[in-house]
Amino acid sequence: MSLQNKTRFFSLATVFIIVVLFSLVGGAGKDTLGTAVEAASADNVHGWAWSSNIGWVSFNCTDGGNGGIDVCASSNYGVNLDGAGLMTGYAWSSNIGWISFNASDLSGCPLAPCKAQLVGTALTGWARALAGGTAGSGGWSGWISLNCTSAPGDACTGHPYGVVLNGNAFEQFAWDADMDIVFGGNIGIGWLQFNPPGGGVLVTVSNPACSDGIDNDGDGLVDSLDPNCHTDGNPSNDGSYDPSDDNEFPACSDGIDNDGDGLVDTNDPGCHTDGNPSNDGSFNPNDDNESDTPACSDGIDNDGDGLADTNDPGCHTDDILTNPYNPNDDNESNVVAACSDGSDNDGDGLVDTNDPGCHTDDVLTNPYNPNDNNEANLSSPPSLSIVATPSLIRPGDSVSITWTATNVISGSCSVTGPNVFSASGESGTQSTGPITSESTYTLTCSTSTGTVSSQVTVRVTPIITPF
Repeated sequence: MSLQNKTRFFSLATVFIIVVLFSLVGGAGKDTLGTAVEAASADNVHGWAWSSNIGWVSFNCTDGGNGGIDVCASSNYGVNLDGAGLMTGYAWSSNIGWISFNASDLSGCPLAPCKAQLVGTALTGWARALAGGTAGSGGWSGWISLNCTSAPGDACTGHPYGVVLNGNAFEQFAWDADMDIVFGGNIGIGWLQFNPPGGGVLVTVSNPACSDGIDNDGDGLVDSLDPNCHTDGNPSNDGSYDPSDDNEFPACSDGIDNDGDGLVDTNDPGCHTDGNPSNDGSFNPNDDNESDTPACSDGIDNDGDGLADTNDPGCHTDDILTNPYNPNDDNESNVVAACSDGSDNDGDGLVDTNDPGCHTDDVLTNPYNPNDNNEANLSSPPSLSIVATPSLIRPGDSVSITWTATNVISGSCSVTGPNVFSASGESGTQSTGPITSESTYTLTCSTSTGTVSSQVTVRVTPIITPF
């Protein structure tokens, strides 16, 4: 069904009703509806949806008001999608006022479940225009169905619809329940398109702390350069870097009970060199193992070499597996790095300088690293990430381009974009300067087998003028 066929228009009486409603609720700031309408510009859903009946709907104050002006200082609103898929907060229409996604406003919806919830990639449940159901609304309830499966009756037969999440972009249509054929009504906002030409509703997803290009723990080290982003605490070991780790802090200073004993950081005996939490002088905030059990007897591969406890040379005298085992050793890492211990640690028949795994990017002709504690060749494919913050802007705004690349040749990465934008390195953040039209930025790196790349596109919203 085409958008033209889908669109149904207000009756003249309904237009009058909505104009009266708008005059009652104002249209400039949320305070006209009371303190119940509160949200935060830090919410992660932003952009514009479109209805042929009521025009543009803004999902975040950072999108700007009419004419693109900044409205967050006077009206700090937004919509948020949490990790469990629950949508909350408020969107704004200059014609009908606030549209709520909060469960507290959605009780009594036409058909349960009422809450706005992402199930898989489908947005289900309801939203509601708060002006609906008020005195003088002419019977308009304000209910907006986000998916035909949530609507009463057999709404999906003949008129299938529903909002879906494709990557970080919402697509397709929601529908005003009062206009649905099931209700036999003829008033409402009609179709609300989440990906209209010139607009679009997006959700911003943050990268994990160990791949976001930020020094999250303030130690001057970022992502792969931070020991706490490596499973063995060794930033020289490319094989132990974990870009999916969302905690750059050591276990003994991250405010988390990492070993499940009910004790955190300085209160945990495992964070004290003498095991005494009453001794302030023995607390080691840089210890990345909160467990009271020594690393060499905890059943865990603490240094990421594939060996644990008695099977790890680092738990034996002089790092020699045939020497006596020390179960009380709290450091499983070999004192002598795997790439300079004279042993074939990965069983490929090659030792130390003769093993590609001891050279930069696993290329034998690249520089040899005797301090590398992992002789195995990297098996992970290259991983590239490039993010624009924000990715939907007003004309003339700037964005920050943040990128990271792992398992690529050192010094081979570059970022390019319009207006002579240029940057280099395996990770970083750089401002674009003013952007006036849709712009694409490309991260390109080299590997031992060729070139890889990733892109991000910044979209520019139209300047909206008042109706």
